[in-house]
Amino acid sequence: MQEWECPIDCVRTFIGGEGRQQLQGGNRHLIFRLGKEHLVAEKNITEWIRQYSAHNTRDICIALWIKEAGATYYLRAIFCQYGRYILRCGSGNIAIAAAVYRVAPQVFRSSIVGLETPVESLVLVKKSATEFGYRAYPCPLRPFSCSRLWQRITGIPLVGGAFSGGPRDYVIVETQHHAFVRDMVPLLRRLCTYSARALIVTAPFVDTPLFTSTRHSMQYVMRYFAPQYGVNEDAATGSANIQLMHYWHKRGGYGGGSSVMLAHQLSKEGAVMEGVCSRSLITLFGRVNFEQ
Repeated sequence: MQEWECPIDCVRTFIGGEGRQQLQGGNRHLIFRLGKEHLVAEKNITEWIRQYSAHNTRDICIALWIKEAGATYYLRAIFCQYGRYILRCGSGNIAIAAAVYRVAPQVFRSSIVGLETPVESLVLVKKSATEFGYRAYPCPLRPFSCSRLWQRITGIPLVGGAFSGGPRDYVIVETQHHAFVRDMVPLLRRLCTYSARALIVTAPFVDTPLFTSTRHSMQYVMRYFAPQYGVNEDAATGSANIQLMHYWHKRGGYGGGSSVMLAHQLSKEGAVMEGVCSRSLITLFGRVNFEQ
């Protein structure tokens, strides 16, 4: 990092999408591990990483500040992609969990690993040496009507949906079959004109051999589009799936009980993620791989 030397980890998360080899798919991240010796130049470092992300369009860049307090690790992260700061980055959260486990595996056995991001406080968790997750509260859902305009933007028949969070967060639109999600070509210019919300398109699996599992309450597919923020389509979007699992949990009528869901993101790269859902808390998991 020129003036600011620090360890850098390269982590791919949500790997193993449909039709992909075991270690392919998902998102790739560069994590700049920063300590207290970098605090003096914090603003300069994060701005340098933001600018670096504008030229390195392959990776999500993460400035990770690490602080130890007794048995607890406190982490603070800032995410950048395409030269922009990202408020929520679920794949980045999981990449951070993997990077912390690599340098200090003991912390997941004996302490809480907390992560502060620009908009939320999270708890990172370890499922195995290659699978990590985080717990987060989803944004509140508001009723949605399937307006003709949203159908024109997506170009597919819609059967339901919801607004998630504020006017710059998400809109969820639901269609009948996974094939509609896979084949759709949205009108991104119209989306930019009409709304500041990122678009999440989803459908349940219906008579599909993509996944066969008896331990999941339900399985669904999705795609994510945010051209307003420089991301025409994201490869693997953990933050969107936090909202979607909350949506499908409510749609499934699980009430105060828990449900286990399997999500398949039908992007070009492909991604797979699993979630444990309750009424107000989602734990999202994904497989990871370290790259050079």
